[in-house]
Amino acid sequence: MIELLLTIPALGAGLSRCRGIHLPATKIIPTVTLAVAAAGLCLIGIYPDTLFALLWLSPLLIVLSFQALTGRPTPLHPLTRGDWRPLVAETPLVGDPFSAAAVKA
Repeated sequence: MIELLLTIPALGAGLSRCRGIHLPATKIIPTVTLAVAAAGLCLIGIYPDTLFALLWLSPLLIVLSFQALTGRPTPLHPLTRGDWRPLVAETPLVGDPFSAAAVKA
């Protein structure tokens, strides 16, 4: 699906030549992210209004953390080369279900 979205020239115009972002190679950042995301999901029953955003962000953070801890490339990996196209192409895939739910409500 991402490859299909990247076939639209306007979607990726200029996004492959951006400045690269240095992502540290340590295991402490994914470990802390995993712990915070899991704790947020556990605490959402106690503080639902405060932690509501973690309901949507925690699963993504948990998957990214597991990918980083196991050494697999994450969707953030192309950012080190300055290529933002895959990240921008995935944004509609993540945003559409939530937008459709908001419109129905």
